[in-house]
Amino acid sequence: MTAKKKRKNPAAANRLQTAMAQRAEAMGWSEHDRAARNRMAETLRNCRAHYRKHLPHHYAFMVRSAQIQMHQATMDCKTLDDLLQARGLPPQMVESFTEFDHSAALAGIDCRAYAELAALSQSKKTCSKVSASSEPNRYKWKFILEKIREALRDGRSAEYTLDLHAGNIQSMAENGQAGFFEELGDLLRKHRRTPFKRSLTDWIVRAWLPLCLWECSSDGKEAHSRFCQAADLLNLNFPGIEDAGFYHQFITAWRNTRSKKMNLKTRLS
Repeated sequence: MTAKKKRKNPAAANRLQTAMAQRAEAMGWSEHDRAARNRMAETLRNCRAHYRKHLPHHYAFMVRSAQIQMHQATMDCKTLDDLLQARGLPPQMVESFTEFDHSAALAGIDCRAYAELAALSQSKKTCSKVSASSEPNRYKWKFILEKIREALRDGRSAEYTLDLHAGNIQSMAENGQAGFFEELGDLLRKHRRTPFKRSLTDWIVRAWLPLCLWECSSDGKEAHSRFCQAADLLNLNFPGIEDAGFYHQFITAWRNTRSKKMNLKTRLS
């Protein structure tokens, strides 16, 4: 998946820019917020062209996954900037780390989207061979449930998570998706019994896009520094995070993630 430049109609482009500027002003977006959203929109156009050509049966799912990943990364950066400012430090995350239209960033987005599709298909076949679901709504509700599960893994309360996804939950109710609510109930009961957690590797995957871990050099030192700064700001408890043992554990997990879980040489160039 590579960036593609398209010739735009000047009048249409000006109308779009005016509408975006008006929305930005109404929402109170900063210059950096607007720039991040512009980068996200450009990358999303690239994703649409790529998946429409290479994965037409699952085009909507893959594009939606990419969109959610980029939106989540942008919001993560915004949260970290707010925490930096609360400590009297200048914000830097939205300005520096909301980079998406780069081959390595795109590869990470693609890997996660494929992994989500593979999990939802409940198949070990390559995603390009997975047949379209006979229950299209089931894909949608599974996707929503996975996002709810991810929010709980972030340490969000069940109440906050349900409020965060209230729009999607209401949509399921309006469409009479009883199966969704059965599975939602099961998910919340499981979380209450044994709270969902992430392994260190899963946290690295979670931080891959918002911290631009894909751009860090192969020695992993910069990736470790960014990860520990974010963990400190978010008050995440990683036992022994300041010890040499954690450093070596992180470097090993980051390298494995880089070469295997987020295999940057697979599918995309």
